[in-house]
Amino acid sequence: MKSGRSALLLSIISLSILFAYCGPPQAKAEMDGKTYTFSDLDERTQIELQREFNENVANALQRHVYEKMLEKAAAEKGMEKKDFLASLEGEATSPSDENVRMIYEQYKNHQDFQGKTFEESSAMIRRELESQSKRQNVNAAVQDLVKKYGLKIDPNLPDLPPADISIDGDPIRGNKDAKVTIVEFSDFDCPYCMRIQPTAQKIRAKYGDRIKWVFKDFPLSQIHPAAMKHHIMANCVRKLNPDK
Repeated sequence: MKSGRSALLLSIISLSILFAYCGPPQAKAEMDGKTYTFSDLDERTQIELQREFNENVANALQRHVYEKMLEKAAAEKGMEKKDFLASLEGEATSPSDENVRMIYEQYKNHQDFQGKTFEESSAMIRRELESQSKRQNVNAAVQDLVKKYGLKIDPNLPDLPPADISIDGDPIRGNKDAKVTIVEFSDFDCPYCMRIQPTAQKIRAKYGDRIKWVFKDFPLSQIHPAAMKHHIMANCVRKLNPDK
């Protein structure tokens, strides 16, 4: 009887958790006697929160079904899961001396190698390259299992509504009357923003007057303290000479 009550209690708890996650979130805020809930948020925020929730659920499901997949594959081989995973590593590819030397030359100023000769560092580099080779073997084997068992993950992300972005007064390249507008948010001190520039140039060169390219300042001062200053300087130059 005691075990039956425990099972019933667990079922009630499980159902409570399930119902708590069905429907809109139950969080609320109060101010001046008025209660605010999820439904008071703007449409875009609601959808963004739903997307984030769906992504988290999809990630949890992916971890869950990957474990199930590995357990199934191990059982088919008559092996424990940990032994099966070890078998997927296979034989590590032995790195060549040239490859080890290249890695050392590329990272010799890294803190792990500073003050160490090539001979002192080569063993560590070889171990890391061999571990990398085994990880690649495991990844390839897992992808084969994904295909074999038809594993699919669908986060079912709702579409975000179009964003209404004002571009009044922002610098424009290309045809100001073009039907297609591309808005670039950029931080002058951001290395990733710099990395995209060659691609942006190719797009502008390819589509020419068919697109309007708008630049918007987006200095990330929290991680790039000097960014705001650089953007202010650039805007001052643009006001003095709009062609620059």
